[in-house]
Amino acid sequence: MIIGFRAKGGSISETAEFVNCSRAAVVKVYRAWQNGTVQNQRRGKCGAPRAIDDRGERRLRRCVRADRRATVEQLTTKMNQGATKSVSQSTIQRTLLRLGLRSRRLVRAPMLTAVHRRRRLEFARQYSSWTSTEWRQVAFSDESRFMLHRTDGRWRIRRETSERNHPATIAGTVQAGGGSIMVWGMFSWHSLGSLIIVEGTMDQYKYASVLADHVHPYMRIVFPQDDGIFQQDNARCHTAASVRAWFEEHQDEFTVLPWPANSPDLNPIEHLWDHLDRVVRAMDPQPRNLAQLATALESAWLNIPENTFRDLCDSLPARLAAVRSAKETKEAWMQSGLHSFTNSRRKRKASYEEADLWFDKAWQSVRTDMIVSAFIKLKIIEKENESEDSDVERSDLEQNDEIDLHGHLLNLFNSDIDESDFEDFV
Repeated sequence: MIIGFRAKGGSISETAEFVNCSRAAVVKVYRAWQNGTVQNQRRGKCGAPRAIDDRGERRLRRCVRADRRATVEQLTTKMNQGATKSVSQSTIQRTLLRLGLRSRRLVRAPMLTAVHRRRRLEFARQYSSWTSTEWRQVAFSDESRFMLHRTDGRWRIRRETSERNHPATIAGTVQAGGGSIMVWGMFSWHSLGSLIIVEGTMDQYKYASVLADHVHPYMRIVFPQDDGIFQQDNARCHTAASVRAWFEEHQDEFTVLPWPANSPDLNPIEHLWDHLDRVVRAMDPQPRNLAQLATALESAWLNIPENTFRDLCDSLPARLAAVRSAKETKEAWMQSGLHSFTNSRRKRKASYEEADLWFDKAWQSVRTDMIVSAFIKLKIIEKENESEDSDVERSDLEQNDEIDLHGHLLNLFNSDIDESDFEDFV
């Protein structure tokens, strides 16, 4: 009140009278505020300090990154191990929310090996010069399967604890989803192709019929200059000898785009499958049998807005840029962050609290939590191998395979990340 009244032009005497204090108190408080030794607030911090301080928060964050599926109970047990003051599960839960570590569903993504990642990167670099103009000459294709009854976890409801078994809060399930339908489709920036209902499972003979009856006419009509490019994944029915022979016979009419294995996320048609699924699930009434499901899918396919599939085709440059960016981010972190931490004497002698801060910052660009965790553990091994009075040079460390930090991490970046990779040296 003193600072506010004085800031509005009140004199020392007027302020003292208004606040009901001495003039000396007004002068002291206002001068302290001008010098920056007192904040302009009515009261300072009140209440007991947090049970988990900044250092504890960093430890909790590391525990979460070491085991993403750990429950609050398990995290509480880990945090209380060796602690002088234990914390409750509710405290851990509040701290997790404050740190932004919320419980979420797993993101579905293809399982990639080192070979898959390398070929995806080669593909992204090979076509890095392609703009939307080139990608508009590509016709994308794929198969997908739709179940008659499916609960994918997207639906959420609000209910009271006592309403767990209420009919409106239960998602019924049937064996094998009540049956399913496989479909094949294709599209390009210019137009949608056919949506074919596949009887049973697609094999090389059925796929050969699709190529002759649907792909060939589409490519001739949409790309009359024979400059079209056909995209398909590496499913067995797509790479059979008879299918390869068919493509060789028509190589003068269109070409086939080499596609990296296990990369459905790069194929924009996956978003059209998701669009169909959402449209069908929103129908009222829902399809009751496979025939109605097939009709619903065909109707939803024909009504896909033009801007939807055109925007998907134009998104290919950004998709490939994301693949290149993911690799470049790792390389940049290895070259700048890792070297500066291990080679700099000041960094190497930094406290573990400073190391925690450095890793928190570096984590924004590195998604592989096990590498960071292993790096911290290796630094501990390094510390244990050093005597308190001697200084171990970088060259000495590199001669010891057990604590060759840079070499181990380089190998991890170029191989599959698995917990068994760390058993030999952690």
